[in-house]
Amino acid sequence: MKYINSIFFFFLSLNVFALDGNHTPLMMVDQFGYKEISKKICIIGSPQSGYDFTIPASGYIPGATLQLKNSTDNTVVFSGAPTVWNAGGTHNHSGNKIWHFDFSAFTSPGNYYVYDPSNNTRTYPFTIHNQVYDTLFIKAQRFYYHQRCGIAKTAGNAGANYADAICHNGANQDAHCRAAWDVNNPALEKDMSGGWHDAGDYNKYVTYASRALEYLLTAYEQNPLVFGDNNNIPESGNGVPDIIDEIKWELDWLLKMQENAAGANQGAVYYKTSVQCFENTASPPSADANVRVYGGISQSATRCFAKTMAHACLVMKKIPNANAYANTLITSYAANLLSKAELAWTWLLANPSPSLYNNLGFGAGNGTCNGGTTATAIDEDYDASFQAPAFYMQITERVLASVYLYAATNTLAYKSYFDANYANTHPILWSFWTPHEQRTQDALLYYTSLPVAESPAGVSPTPAVVADIKSSAILGAYTNTGSPYSFANLYNGASGNPIPNNPYFAYLQAADYTFNSNEPMCNFGNLYFGMKNHNTDPSHNTQYENNAPHFLHYIHGVNPTNWAFVSNASSLGAENSLGEIYHGWFKHGSIWDWDTNDDMIADQVPYKGPPPMFVPTGVCKDLLNGNGGEGVPASFPLYLQSGGNDPIMKNTDCSIIATTSPLLK
Repeated sequence: MKYINSIFFFFLSLNVFALDGNHTPLMMVDQFGYKEISKKICIIGSPQSGYDFTIPASGYIPGATLQLKNSTDNTVVFSGAPTVWNAGGTHNHSGNKIWHFDFSAFTSPGNYYVYDPSNNTRTYPFTIHNQVYDTLFIKAQRFYYHQRCGIAKTAGNAGANYADAICHNGANQDAHCRAAWDVNNPALEKDMSGGWHDAGDYNKYVTYASRALEYLLTAYEQNPLVFGDNNNIPESGNGVPDIIDEIKWELDWLLKMQENAAGANQGAVYYKTSVQCFENTASPPSADANVRVYGGISQSATRCFAKTMAHACLVMKKIPNANAYANTLITSYAANLLSKAELAWTWLLANPSPSLYNNLGFGAGNGTCNGGTTATAIDEDYDASFQAPAFYMQITERVLASVYLYAATNTLAYKSYFDANYANTHPILWSFWTPHEQRTQDALLYYTSLPVAESPAGVSPTPAVVADIKSSAILGAYTNTGSPYSFANLYNGASGNPIPNNPYFAYLQAADYTFNSNEPMCNFGNLYFGMKNHNTDPSHNTQYENNAPHFLHYIHGVNPTNWAFVSNASSLGAENSLGEIYHGWFKHGSIWDWDTNDDMIADQVPYKGPPPMFVPTGVCKDLLNGNGGEGVPASFPLYLQSGGNDPIMKNTDCSIIATTSPLLK
């Protein structure tokens, strides 16, 4: 890995030559680069509407010939004509007219940029190399170390800019956590220390943790060899892949959230550890002295816990048995995870109804809360009057738990539960396989691979169920012309549309650009990779493999904003990455803030910025960022979630653990 990374940084170091032309945000490439044999398409967008329609070059039309130039000496290495999308029609999501310049045929490693000689404009420089993403992959994994709670982050591991003392270790904080509904009762005090801060705040939620862990566990299962033991976290070099060490850090906190005392609630799981209301978060985390409490028992948290612990047991058993520590994880630690998962399942058998949302003890006027808005985390809990989707997810989480419990135990009862209930999940019920239920789809496909992957002794998956899941997956992911997400519609024009529905090749429906849109964007690529990984639809594996990277390119800058949706990555190759994010640690006005006046001008000296490769929640059509008086139309297309008033919307919202996880996967 050190050799590979040295090659990558050698290529980056060559980008010091004066490049021809002027950069324009209207010519979009993956700002980090491309693998040598991957599809490589520069997308040119001319704004006709949207937040950027006032860019002076909005009337831009590319020349008849575009050139790929070597950035070390500006020599032309490839040239070709751009092709117009949809006969010059305007793309309704972005408000842009679009052209494509395909230089996939060029495969030589090096540093390059796309140049338009007619307009004297160019893209950002980028790298072509098979290891172009290796360093980014490590940096993205380090996100979880920066989000750790209850540990001192040393300069040696975190970097001088992000070193911090132990956080949330005070008398009324995580190691001495009181119940939210009875904060003055010392008998209810529990140790809820550890785990990851969920997002831009310092709270910790079981359901969100489960989402993040499911992505990471599946990512490791599907491609274990890419995860190394050299991410420069405290556990690096211990013989266990660092992503497993990071997963264990979160699992250890989840174990503390389960009630183990004998009684009616044994096995149930408390749903969060947090402040009682959202107040101004201190920076850095060690400065946050707010009282923290744990929330009540929740069926949704218990269902998520059972699923994740059983899945984690299976993954722990697959890590390399390199030394005594690894052997402990494979044996006793994995066995403990499974026993806790079954304890949770036993409680669910006695308490099968999904939980209503219960925020007792949180909000202004409760206990130690001194103002601010109510601290909420409704995900997968529901209010019967308006939270039907959450009700469905609670039912589904139990179905998914049965998959992993069955694989881990070879127990007929878990298999029978899955066989009886899998058809009520949306992918089977609707024949829509979408980027919104990837964790469900991963578990369904996992079941179809069990005879090979796990070989349960004497209790094989039901052949008819396996066939039904595969048939539904092929229909939903590829052939269903009634689904807006099917491959046949998006790339083959099966519904009568001869062109891709999205000229950026990374598709979401307009309605999907809501809070946290980067999660389903990443998961669309994960859907294709999952289909190929399980060999569910072998006749289309090449198409899945070729098109999955487009969703990564979207995150890396091939999107209508031309922002690389990762933090502070200019030193890694993304010149237009996010200089700041909404985060309690790297908050507005702090030394980590790029633009304290929200005028799109860097004004913080010295400037630290957030750590690299935090992934923001993404483009959101519903948030107008307070820009109504700044010439920004109050309608879609494209608004980024923002903490400021910038028309280009660089101040993106919190980077939650469930957003970075699907990017890694």
